Amino acid sequence: KVISIFPSTSLISGGSLMNVIGTGFDSQDLLYCCFRSSENIPTKLSTVMYVNDTVIQCNVPASPIVRLTNIIVTANGNSDNNCISNDNDTPLLRYLDEPQVLGVQPTVLHSGSIVTITGKNFENNPDLSINIGNIHLPSSHLIRLSATTIRFVAPTYPRGPSILSVSYNGIGSIRSSSNNSIVVQYTNRPT
Repeated sequence: KVISIFPSTSLISGGSLMNVIGTGFDSQDLLYCCFRSSENIPTKLSTVMYVNDTVIQCNVPASPIVRLTNIIVTANGNSDNNCISNDNDTPLLRYLDEPQVLGVQPTVLHSGSIVTITGKNFENNPDLSINIGNIHLPSSHLIRLSATTIRFVAPTYPRGPSILSVSYNGIGSIRSSSNNSIVVQYTNRPT
């Protein structure tokens, strides 16, 4: 039985690793993750990597569109008919477009600076987060001003240049690219 998944979002390009939390997983079973949608999109299958009896992992396949998809684990992944669940409470994976950073103000920061980021594809995602270097700011630290603008308070960080990136699901879940990151400069706090 599948209880939950993490992360619960993925880029439409797929390729990320998803943890499936549940009960009764057996390393001897040949399991598949079914990515099934009610929209007219074919079901995709991914072979399971066994972690332990409560956690398995699946590679997330690409999706042609932004959508929600049910995650079902089956031992018979050879057809769509085997990806049907009698459980109405299957976890949902949210496919989204990659967030894009179009601007950051200011680009010279210090601890406590109010930072505004403008961009695209910030909406529809409760897992939107910011990374400054190795510091992760989860969604709960962000103020969403609109679908294209977010604001946050700059954390303490060493003086010098750093990459500021916008991502989904936190640290390491989506690679920084020129579309979702920008270099900022940290300075000593003004006196």
